[in-house]
Amino acid sequence: MNIRLKDGREVCVVGASADYVDGYLALLKELLQDAESYILVNYLGELPTYEQVRGRAPQWNSEDRRMHFAIFRGNVVGYVGQRVGPNYGSTLQPHISEIWYAVSGAFRKTGLIYALIYQSLQSLNVKYLVAYVDSRNEASLNLLQKLGFNVVTLLAEHILNRATNRFHDLYMMKGERSKAIEQSRIKIEKHGITIS
Repeated sequence: MNIRLKDGREVCVVGASADYVDGYLALLKELLQDAESYILVNYLGELPTYEQVRGRAPQWNSEDRRMHFAIFRGNVVGYVGQRVGPNYGSTLQPHISEIWYAVSGAFRKTGLIYALIYQSLQSLNVKYLVAYVDSRNEASLNLLQKLGFNVVTLLAEHILNRATNRFHDLYMMKGERSKAIEQSRIKIEKHGITIS
């Protein structure tokens, strides 16, 4: 899928593959140093190794997982991942997918995240989506609410930030895939994004 942002930048959304391991690691490195990022590496306080990421790459697009990358001028500038059966496996939870995402600081507030999520949601046919959001991450909380997600509960002291040795609260959020697709399409149009 090709995307033209309102500012004229052209971004390609592709299925994640081992060809993009270096670019993915470069984005993770950027996000690790970003105070507004709440992805897993921020809690770990370090990057995975090249070998670790390369070893995970074959699982990025398997039967019950999907990962999409946003590519701009050969660089990975965002991603969205999903996994069916987040708590009990795809046999017992074939109707639920966990979703996670991030974009480079240079692409925030452009609507790119909506296009990425839209593309990702086309790839797995589930009824519900769940996401875990750090209680300090207002941007992600707002994004998911705009897509029709609701807060299910606050999980107190749910994740350890190894860099600070402090526990942080996470919101567990849930929404319907069909509503999220519809709302992401509306947001794509509102941001003036063209998809081809």
